[in-house]
Amino acid sequence: MKIMWIANLPLPEMGERIGINTPMGGWLTALSDHLVKMEEIEFIYCFPQTRTKSLIQKKLDQIRFYGFYENMGALTYDKTMEKVLKDICAAEQPDIVHIFGSEYFHTYAAVRAGIDPDRIVISIQGIMSLIAKHYCTGIAMKDRLMPCIGESGKIDCLEKEKKKYEIHGQYEQYVFRQIKFFEGRTDFDAAYVKLMNPSGRYFKCSRILRKSFYEGQWRIADCEPYSIFLSQASYPVKGLHIFLRAFHMLKELVPEVKVYIGGQNICAGNMNSPYGKYIKRMMKEYQLEEQVCFLGALGEKKMWEQFLKANVFVLPSVIENSPNSLAEAMILGVPCIAADVGGVSSMMEHAKEGYIYRVDEPHMLAYYLYRLMSDRQLAETFSEHARKRALEDFDEEKNVQKVLGMYREIVGWNQKK
Repeated sequence: MKIMWIANLPLPEMGERIGINTPMGGWLTALSDHLVKMEEIEFIYCFPQTRTKSLIQKKLDQIRFYGFYENMGALTYDKTMEKVLKDICAAEQPDIVHIFGSEYFHTYAAVRAGIDPDRIVISIQGIMSLIAKHYCTGIAMKDRLMPCIGESGKIDCLEKEKKKYEIHGQYEQYVFRQIKFFEGRTDFDAAYVKLMNPSGRYFKCSRILRKSFYEGQWRIADCEPYSIFLSQASYPVKGLHIFLRAFHMLKELVPEVKVYIGGQNICAGNMNSPYGKYIKRMMKEYQLEEQVCFLGALGEKKMWEQFLKANVFVLPSVIENSPNSLAEAMILGVPCIAADVGGVSSMMEHAKEGYIYRVDEPHMLAYYLYRLMSDRQLAETFSEHARKRALEDFDEEKNVQKVLGMYREIVGWNQKK
């Protein structure tokens, strides 16, 4: 089978070869490493890049890869991608075009490029139209409209940012209606496929996680007591504003509590964003500046270390599908608390493998944090159950075989047409 992937970033080795730093996407590497070793697979990889408007075409070991130009921050669709992707497919003649993410302009371009839609399978990541709907959940309208002058000198606000997601969501809905084959991981994305495209074929397959996370195990004796870890909080969808309300309540019960957050400090002077300004005001109002620590960008190893150091991992997002951060925390056995949004309940069972709370009830998040921090046996029980579940759900060999089975079924279906 000749398989062509279209992803939103290059594999790290490809990025290094053409001068693009790509710290993200470890799960893409994990799966592709398995596939390229298989004799039955011929592998092609395509991704957008902004380095040059010319098509980049190179080879990395057994993989031929193409870097096509796309302005990833644009709000208008660039139709020229259609011809570029059409030409790549005409040259390669793939049996299957596997696209990661339904929300990108290049996904829309691939669907409109004249490729047989029955040879396309889309792995669902986020669902942009639903992200747009929940983008400002938990934020008052006056704060959504609060103006902020960005680095470009243009006035921005949270409601204006939300519109960007709505635009992508409109293109994404077209994609869902045109394609027959979809890959997902939760009841949340399965439901969306069924409602948007009743005749679509849905394959359920969990991801393979980054290699480090299959090694090591959380132990309560080794963690920092009363510490919380959030993997990221750069924009409203990640729910830092709701977490801070819970954190403010928790501080009355556990004065020494501290939270560590992956990613750049969105409240710093040089990080001028509407959400950063809003969070900065909240932290000042709640007097949390001394207990909130932004860690900067974390690579795979640093993220692994921070998970194992945490007393509790929290996923306070206002919308998610199948968050990798929750999967990574569970497989290490870190006690977890997550908002009951999107596909979270498909990944973790409440009060057995972790705590799940309603996103609009920060007092329950505060209470669950207190329970896990004050009950050592409960934390260790959740750790054991979550790790057992995750080791099964994210088993490498099992999930590689699921992907292969999906590819074989799609190829067989096309051969019978």
